[in-house]
Order: sequence, then structure tokens, then C-alpha cells
Amino acid sequence: MKRFRFFISLFFVLTFLSLNVKAQPLVEIGIKGGETFYLGDRNSTLFNKWQWAMGGYFRWNITDRWATKAQVGYGMITSPMEQNYLDIAAHAEFNFFSDFGNWKSEKWTRYFTPYILAGVGVSTYAVENNRRKFAFNIPFGLGVKVKFAKIINVGLEWTMHKLFEDSFDYLKNPYKYPKTSAFSGKDWLSMCTLSLGFDIGDRGKYCR
Repeated sequence: MKRFRFFISLFFVLTFLSLNVKAQPLVEIGIKGGETFYLGDRNSTLFNKWQWAMGGYFRWNITDRWATKAQVGYGMITSPMEQNYLDIAAHAEFNFFSDFGNWKSEKWTRYFTPYILAGVGVSTYAVENNRRKFAFNIPFGLGVKVKFAKIINVGLEWTMHKLFEDSFDYLKNPYKYPKTSAFSGKDWLSMCTLSLGFDIGDRGKYCR
């Protein structure tokens, strides 16, 4: 309950900070690539057993601070054998600098902003006998966006995905840990990617 109240309070604080809306919504489409790993029964160390990952995304900037993003990611993990996965997710993003991409602003923050994200997703991956398993997950993470030209954005993003399944590594609770919640004993998926995005829309216009 305390965690729930914390996230609700955080949501209202961030919403209050975003009320000073200046720029019109616009669309950004892009591609990304980088590294991925998983955490589970066969790997308990962060940033271990890296493999490649790639994907694409569609971002809509609702206000100067809030954005929504739909993305598709595809990658390989080692657990210990190699296997591929496909992840589809929807994120809500909060930008810390509201001047990012606003070319009428004279602040240096129009070229740069860090952000945080959270959302929902679903992953599909192979299990025994070459069957495909579907698992819902909760992604969250942080990133930074840099504007290299008026319509070109480069980003760096790190996300953790908490799966609602424990079979990502072909093992399901081999140590018989007690199940205390829907999250206990479940696997994790992580992605660290660089992105290249292109804006579609007019950032120069303002809405009231």
C-alpha cells in the first residue's frame, strides 16, 4: 500500500510539473539497437551474458513533458543456450526538460533531456519442445534524448522488464522458493539500446 501511494503521489507531482504546455504534439519514429540480458535462475548478475537486441518505436509527444511510446524489440539471450525473444510494449515517458526540441527557446536544454518511463508489455520466447510462451511484463527505465538536428534525435535508454513468468531460462522455480506474490521468483529481461529517431510534425507552433 505504501508503494502504491508513492507512485500515485509521484504521478500527480509530475502531472503538475507538465501543466505549462507550450509545444504541439508531434510524432517521432525510429530504430534502435544494442545489448540485452536476462536475470533468473541461470544468471543472477546484472550486465552479464550480454547478447544483441534491435527494434523500432513510435513516439507521440502529448505535451512538452509527457509522451507515449509503442515499441517492438527483438533479441537473443543466453540461458545458458541461446534463444530469441520478441517484446511488444507501450510506455509512458516523462521528460525532465520541457524545452527539448523547442527551437524558439534560447535555453541549452532544447538540445537535451533525461526522462523516465514505465508501461506494460508482452514477450514471447521459446520453451520446451520448440513451443512459444507468452508472458506479460512491466517495463520501467530511464534514458536521455539528444537533438542533433531539427528533426533528428539520438537516444540512450536502459529498461528492466519484470516478467510474470519463470520459464524464460527453461527453468521454473527449481529451488522451490515460496511464492509470496505475483512477482516473486519471476524472471527479468533488460535492454540497453541506442536509438535514432526522426520527428514528423511542427515543433515551432504553440498550443495554449
